[in-house]
Amino acid sequence: MKQPDIFVIGTASLDVLHLADGRTVRAAGGAGLYTALAARKVGAVAGLFAPKPAELPPALAGAARQIAWIGPQIPAADLPRLEIAHHGQGQATLLDASWGAEAQLTPAAMPAVVAQSAWVH
Repeated sequence: MKQPDIFVIGTASLDVLHLADGRTVRAAGGAGLYTALAARKVGAVAGLFAPKPAELPPALAGAARQIAWIGPQIPAADLPRLEIAHHGQGQATLLDASWGAEAQLTPAAMPAVVAQSAWVH
C-alpha cells in the first residue's frame, strides 16, 4: 500500500434509504467513507481508518478498491447502519441508527501508518 496523502478516521455504513419516489434502496454511507472517496476523487491517495468487515458487502466493495481501508476487522453485521426517509426538497428524517463497531476506533487501535500521513482528518 502506498502511503496515503490523507487518512480519514471515521466509519463506513450500510444504509437503508426510503426515497421520495417510493423506492427503498440499500447504499453505502458514512461520513468517513465519503470524505476518503472525495479526497481520492480529486487525486489524493486516501486512507480510511474504520471498522472493516472481513467479507466486504457488495455495496462497499467498489469503494474499498479506491482507498486504503484499514481498521479493526469485524463481521459485516457489525457495520454501522442508518435508515433514512427522504421526503424531497432537501427534507429527510433519520428513522433508525445503529453505530455498530464504531466504538472500536480507539487511539490504541490506530496503526502508526495513520499518523504518518501528511493529513489526518
